[in-house]
Amino acid sequence: MTDIVNELKEHTKELIDKAQKSYQRRMIVVLGKNAKEYATAIVNEALSYLKKILKRDPRVWFFSDDPEWSIGPITPMKEAIKALGTTADLMLLDLRGGFFPNDLGRLGGVVQGGGLYVIVGDHPNEWRLTKYHKKILAYPYRLEDMDNYFMERFIRKLYEHDGITIIVDGEIVKRDTSVGKKRKLGNIEIPKNTERIFNKKFYKKCLTQDQVDALNTLERLFKDESRIQIMIADRGRGKSSVLGIFLAAYMHHSKRKIKVILTAPHPENVMEVFRFAQEMLEAHGHKVKTTKNSEGLIVNLECSKGSISYYKPLQASSRKGDIFIVDEAASLQVPMLLKILKKAPKVVYSSTIHGYEGAGRGFSIRFMGSLKEKGLKFDLIEMHEPIRYAKDDPIERFLFDVLLLDAEPEDVEVQDLDKLELYMPSKYEFVKDEKLLREYFSIFVLAHYRNNPNDLALLLDTPNHYPVMLLYEGKVVCSMQISIEGDALEIADDMLRGEKINGHMIPDRMVKYYRYKEFAKFKGIRVVRIAVHPNNMNRGIGSRALKMIEERFKDKVDWIGSGFGATHRLLNFWVKNGYKPIHMAPIRNEVSGEYSVIVIKPLKSYVREYVETACNEFVIRVFESLEDTYRDLEIPIVRLLARVHTLKWRARFTPKQKERAWAYAFGPLTYEVARDIARELTLTYFLDSDRRVELTGREEKILIMRVLQCWPISDIAKYFRLSPTTILIELKDIMKKLVSTYEEVKV
Repeated sequence: MTDIVNELKEHTKELIDKAQKSYQRRMIVVLGKNAKEYATAIVNEALSYLKKILKRDPRVWFFSDDPEWSIGPITPMKEAIKALGTTADLMLLDLRGGFFPNDLGRLGGVVQGGGLYVIVGDHPNEWRLTKYHKKILAYPYRLEDMDNYFMERFIRKLYEHDGITIIVDGEIVKRDTSVGKKRKLGNIEIPKNTERIFNKKFYKKCLTQDQVDALNTLERLFKDESRIQIMIADRGRGKSSVLGIFLAAYMHHSKRKIKVILTAPHPENVMEVFRFAQEMLEAHGHKVKTTKNSEGLIVNLECSKGSISYYKPLQASSRKGDIFIVDEAASLQVPMLLKILKKAPKVVYSSTIHGYEGAGRGFSIRFMGSLKEKGLKFDLIEMHEPIRYAKDDPIERFLFDVLLLDAEPEDVEVQDLDKLELYMPSKYEFVKDEKLLREYFSIFVLAHYRNNPNDLALLLDTPNHYPVMLLYEGKVVCSMQISIEGDALEIADDMLRGEKINGHMIPDRMVKYYRYKEFAKFKGIRVVRIAVHPNNMNRGIGSRALKMIEERFKDKVDWIGSGFGATHRLLNFWVKNGYKPIHMAPIRNEVSGEYSVIVIKPLKSYVREYVETACNEFVIRVFESLEDTYRDLEIPIVRLLARVHTLKWRARFTPKQKERAWAYAFGPLTYEVARDIARELTLTYFLDSDRRVELTGREEKILIMRVLQCWPISDIAKYFRLSPTTILIELKDIMKKLVSTYEEVKV
């Protein structure tokens, strides 16, 4: 064993030499028998050698769920988030027993150029994602039923990529043979005094010309030459750090206190923004006070020049501030981005093009298109040069490839819809066809889905999840992920008790909220995700895909459904395809700002009654809750829900209420003394599918706003740009129509 250890030590130094010369990273993967012992020798050698080269103690992270290592302080894998925003020279990742793919995505950018990753794992024939599998395991499957396609592909990619050495059972089975080319450093030119306002010290903090140019463009916000800026780049290009530098410079140079609203899907996304803002403010003599959340992440920064406060997107959209920074904007739907824009005097939208955080190309297509449609001008900032390591880093290439972070679709334009072909590859075929796999995932990347590495493992390894796609001339134009749910009567009592159920979202909601225990026995398909190639949207391809799925599975399942964040456009898509909404979450998603909705389409007659009843009950619940739970539900969605039910609603009035109804509609009484009647009539209008009164869109909106959601008259008047008196008159006119129509109110 001594000879093997000596060989590994020498090779470790070779890899570090290559990494230092090229300012790239290298990786050693130690698998199988005695992996821990060999990894310990490698890490100790790397520590000693890096200290000699760097002339300081190396910055390190050692992640493992095994505390018995003799190399230094060990951090549990579940605390991987702690490494975000830090820089390391050496990282140990003990992935024996499996791991969460998201952790790999998070930690893949922490080691800087010249550094080394050491990964420890089980023997290639035995290495499985056991830890993640336990989290996603769904009835009736057992751990041994889970597939292992993610790890098989992961191991294959380790062998394919440069910069990686693999050791199995103490033998080097793949030696990194890449040449460490010397890094060429470019000169950084700081704008002349006449071309900038921020002092030179802020610009000197920038590490690349891209960052300098970005900071100079961001200055346009300070000079009131621009209101909207969009920043896009691959991961690791210094977007967050330059935003932190910019905010510090803006606050330092401002003549008044500045309030910054900082938002992103998660606080971890903005750690670097806070870190650089704090560092640069303190460097300019400002005393900074920070507040951290329960995870130890900064969520607020204050100094004499103002404050920077983090909020989840939904909260941020209702805050007031001088500047709004939306980091990882690709993770948010366009309506949320526009909602923030309405509140923001000045705003920067920053997003990752490729990387763990999101998909900036889809963001570019959707959001920039929306801004252009509205005639809004914006500055576009693009950054290309890596900050932490040199270009063409082999470890970045490996991570982008294995986690599909850089998947992009083929150019394709459907000429003949009848030539679309439904294709359901086996998991084996899917994983082996790298081109198909990448095309398939790239459609989700360009759509509004926030993709992460865990999603890939879920699809590849879970027995009840399947990839489905529409092909046109062999190219993917529509991607779907489906999940088989139901056939789960054995766990129906767990659903009734409200226990957390994996893998059966739709049966769980039907059983839990409508007490239909027997619904759990029905087998169905949940469309987890569906997206169409951006070149072919709004042509009915998504609807065609659903019909083809329904036809394919009509003899095998009882229902098809889906769950998603409700926008009017998306809900209308499902409704027009025959799907009935049966549930809406009582609170908005903090990130997307949307209410999550579940829809079902019965494929068998014996399921139809369950779905119809659930839909009717759901609509009643929503309309009865519009002045409370759903007071902010979008008016177009409320109007859409009024058209999906089969209710036969009848109002109930006392004799005196009937008299008041006529006195309000045709006489001197005001709304305030007839609100009980107005509400009952309004509910009858929206909940009676038999008797339809002809009202205009504006009249329907007034009923929803005033009677059901209890908007102040002044707000309704402002919304329609009319006087309050006009709104009150229109409301009386609407009531005249309703009172004259419904028999229940006749005196």
